[in-house]
Amino acid sequence: MSVVTALEPEEPITEAAPSEADEAILKSVSTLLEEINTLTEVVAVGSKAECAELFRTLLSNYPDLFQTTHEPEITAFIYNSCKEHCEFLIELNEVKTWWPQQENTGVNNQ
Repeated sequence: MSVVTALEPEEPITEAAPSEADEAILKSVSTLLEEINTLTEVVAVGSKAECAELFRTLLSNYPDLFQTTHEPEITAFIYNSCKEHCEFLIELNEVKTWWPQQENTGVNNQ
């Protein structure tokens, strides 16, 4: 009787593959990052108020990314992109406020 056979590597778990929902989220993140790069070029010479308004509009198009593990990464990406390219100073806390505020949780208390 051989004990070594018990030490063979286990078969990989096929469930570890990303689900369709995960793939859709990652595609959204990728698309959003590309749009952030483009928008940063547009707002680089504009005003901070104009920048904030345009990014709020852009982020509102991605409600599926709000309050996910990707939100802080995206926020940091926007902040760093603006810090590098824009003529105005911006704070990370300001960028955080550009995400849509989901006050309506889908429950209507009327």
